[in-house]
Amino acid sequence: MIPGPGRSAEQFRLGEDYDLDLRAYELRRDGHAIKLERIPMDLLVLLVERRGELVTRDQIIERIWGKDVFLDTNGSINSAIRKIRQAFRDHPEEPRFLQTVSGRGYRFIAPIVIPVGEEALPDQVAPGKPQETSAGTQAKIAAPAARGRRWAGPAAAVTLAFAAAAVVASVGYFKHARANRLTAEDTIVLGDFANSTGDPIFDDTLKQALTVSLRQSPFLNVLSDGKVSKTLKLMTLSPATPLTSAVANEVCQRAGSKAYVSSAIGSLGSEYVVGLKAVNCHSGDTLAQEQVTAAKKEQVLAVLGGAATKLREELGESLTSIQKFDVPLTEATTSSLEALRFYTQGLKTWNTKGEREALPYLKRALELDPKFASAYVSLGTVYNNLEQPGLAVESMSKAYELRERASERERFYILGHYYHDVTGECGKASAVYEQWKQEYPYDPTPRTNLGNIYMEFGKLEDSLAQHREALRVEPNGVLIYENLSLVYYDLNRLDDANEMVKAALARKMDDANLHLMPVQIAFFKGDSATIEKEMKWGMGKPGVEDAFLATLADIEGSKGHIAKARDLTRRAVDSAVRSGSKETAAFWLGLGALREAEVGNLPEAARRADAALTLGPNLYSQGLAAIVFARAGKDRRASEIADQLNRDRPLDTLVQSYWLPSIRAILQLNRHDAAGAFQTLQVTLPYELSTGQPVVALYPFFQRGQALLMLHRGPQAAAEFQKALDHGTLITFTSLSLAHLQLARAYAESKEIEKARSAYKDFLSLWQDADSDNPIYVNAKAEYAKLKSNP
Repeated sequence: MIPGPGRSAEQFRLGEDYDLDLRAYELRRDGHAIKLERIPMDLLVLLVERRGELVTRDQIIERIWGKDVFLDTNGSINSAIRKIRQAFRDHPEEPRFLQTVSGRGYRFIAPIVIPVGEEALPDQVAPGKPQETSAGTQAKIAAPAARGRRWAGPAAAVTLAFAAAAVVASVGYFKHARANRLTAEDTIVLGDFANSTGDPIFDDTLKQALTVSLRQSPFLNVLSDGKVSKTLKLMTLSPATPLTSAVANEVCQRAGSKAYVSSAIGSLGSEYVVGLKAVNCHSGDTLAQEQVTAAKKEQVLAVLGGAATKLREELGESLTSIQKFDVPLTEATTSSLEALRFYTQGLKTWNTKGEREALPYLKRALELDPKFASAYVSLGTVYNNLEQPGLAVESMSKAYELRERASERERFYILGHYYHDVTGECGKASAVYEQWKQEYPYDPTPRTNLGNIYMEFGKLEDSLAQHREALRVEPNGVLIYENLSLVYYDLNRLDDANEMVKAALARKMDDANLHLMPVQIAFFKGDSATIEKEMKWGMGKPGVEDAFLATLADIEGSKGHIAKARDLTRRAVDSAVRSGSKETAAFWLGLGALREAEVGNLPEAARRADAALTLGPNLYSQGLAAIVFARAGKDRRASEIADQLNRDRPLDTLVQSYWLPSIRAILQLNRHDAAGAFQTLQVTLPYELSTGQPVVALYPFFQRGQALLMLHRGPQAAAEFQKALDHGTLITFTSLSLAHLQLARAYAESKEIEKARSAYKDFLSLWQDADSDNPIYVNAKAEYAKLKSNP
């Protein structure tokens, strides 16, 4: 006999010496367990289930990873097949157990016996001949409980018996648990869900949902993903190692945490059973345990949220805290498991590979649930980081409309980004992040975002402090390393910036910015080999190479190779458009227009500013275009845009206190009102080291220096241009070289001839092979020659 419909065997003899026990989820030889990891074991069970049949790679992928997998699974399948063969001591050339069908898949060929004592009587299956039932249909071993990660303990899956045992034990258990409650200083480790349903949609997704639910609590201190990864490495395990109960227990002990939470989901007919259990990892005592049932798949998230709330109470959180910080899980995230699945993958990809790779997952989550507030704000942040402010504002505004459909922590996130990215009220955004830090002291996000605001304001030491604190809380986030590298770079601490890049890469993180930063550092060190190496890395990568081309354009511009820079900018724009990022393309075009204006190619600058506005009409392109039009003498166009910015962003801190004064000062200089320009720029003083886009950092220094030159106050003008040189990492490379020329003119105005000659020589050395017809180059050579002939 073989298992009939609705029945399943749980032990099988494979060949003469091996036993497969589905209840213990073990493969044994002569009674001794053989260690097999989850994927090889899942694959073995599939092959045994389909004994004698050809199992294709596509069938393996669908069974183990799901239909919509985005990963490269070939390596994992090859590794799993190799480990199965090692377990059976099987040779691929003379297989006894596992046969490879070249180019197609695999077949399990060893005899299989269902031992006496199982639900079915003994029966042997001949190699290559699938067993037939009396009805003529092919018999299958029931899908094992180990499709996903498993619940540790005597039961292989969440079963009715497990649920009953929980009820029986509950009276005495809860009394014991109350004596072992957590404190706010304790940390807990969240294990992965043991998924025995056979449905891959629950893999990772439910852990993300549980994470959101428990992290609503300001009382529970969940060990960060970064610290979990670091601890796994100390255990000589991969950061991707599944957190089974045993692994979570060891992570908990090594990290100095108090408890770990095991989670499981199983099916009972058409119903789903979800179990949560918190265990003291030092004593082994169960601290809290919850068991809930969902009548259908669509109710799983709701019942999981309820179980998480009860778990929080049993672990010691006050009812007052729970009432304040407990949004139902389907409202704090989404009621769609599929949407949550893609959102989960998007966050994971963002944290390990960067923003561009995360985009398709976040977009798909919103297609599945257009009211998913957290997905909107995450998408908006990604767009903002990718220099696409128009799309960022659109997503952030949508998140703000839906902010009641989020947890308290997520509302902080939405409000902070809304005030910063949509209205520009950086003071309000900072206040939100400060409150967030107080409510959730172990969260790195408010520190990171507060650090970014300080960076934009030019408060670099304050920014550094916040980003360092974020790294202490979360030591394995790629964006934190990138931000630290950037603030070190802005502080002209190039070696420290480079060390942060190396540290991120050593942790197997990778992102375009970790290759772009070395290019910028290498420019200052004259390291052409590194520039060439990293440029090769960036070329040909959609959504990446445009930033590398734009950076190289700036490097060429700093040498006076304006025609070459113009061509590289064109290529950067084309690359961004091809990758679907028109707003980014407009930004590169606007920066190219500004370069043309700075070197005196005014008609070309105005033409390019017009093109940028047409390509991507957003806040950044408007700000850049207004400056370019003003520099090109197109005063009316510049004033119109400035007035529009004033109407659109009346509360925006940087627009009102940095961008608009810079634009208006240029217009005043065009009218030879140097005193008025100097006065207008006074409002920018608190933000002079600002790195906020799109206005080039230190722009008020240049304009104030120009005003002082017109007022014949040479020494004061020289001091302004020297400030630009002293903070050279804050400005474009082209502006940095032009600062030498402006300094030379200021010294000449001051009658400090030797200093003027030295500064002219510095500029002309940088531009020694510049385009010979460039207006500013022609004028600089004439000025230097006149200075040399008139000692």
